[in-house]
Amino acid sequence: MKIRILVALAAMLAAMLGAQGTAQAEYGHGDSVRYASAKGCVKKNEAVVPCGTWRLVTHHGRVILLKDAQLKALNEKGDPVSGMTAPVAVSGNGQKIA
Repeated sequence: MKIRILVALAAMLAAMLGAQGTAQAEYGHGDSVRYASAKGCVKKNEAVVPCGTWRLVTHHGRVILLKDAQLKALNEKGDPVSGMTAPVAVSGNGQKIA
């Protein structure tokens, strides 16, 4: 009877420690976004305008290009506004981009 109880306790303890170890291993190993940026190009009249694509820089230094994302801001008529970038937001934990 004592052996069965000890085996059951050992199995429960292993399951609890195994579950916590897995959760801790997954947390913090993901690469989340640190910030978003866009390049600025100088025109002939020396005005700086956004050019290229949005770039997401992760905490591990990896750069992800958002090729399909809108870079230049638009006015109410849908025309590009010179010198303004379209808004982009990164969530607090770096897992979501809007």
